[in-house]
Amino acid sequence: MESSCSFKLTKGDLPVWARAGFSPPFDATPFVTSKHGDLVGVLFSYPMKSPGQNKILWVSQGHAGQMDIAAQLVGTSQVVDVGFVDVGPSYVNMPTPGCWHLTLDGVGWTDTIDLAYN
Repeated sequence: MESSCSFKLTKGDLPVWARAGFSPPFDATPFVTSKHGDLVGVLFSYPMKSPGQNKILWVSQGHAGQMDIAAQLVGTSQVVDVGFVDVGPSYVNMPTPGCWHLTLDGVGWTDTIDLAYN
């Protein structure tokens, strides 16, 4: 069971590789970075709400297509199968507030990211 939250919100510039489609300044929207550092979640719905419609734009440095997201509420056994979403725009909603540890599984890769919901 995961016991700590590593949610780290960045309000600075998006990485250079994640700026396609954005206009300067590149620090207009907060984002989180995956553990491996090659996937960011641009949080258009910040702060994230539970319940709520939380729009995230997933931008990857080398992954395309879909990823399967499984989430666990940190410090508990509560698990949510978010299902498949595109690397791109999606809605990722959690049933309760707290820190959620997401496991992202794509074709040939796996990564993790933590998201905090109020």
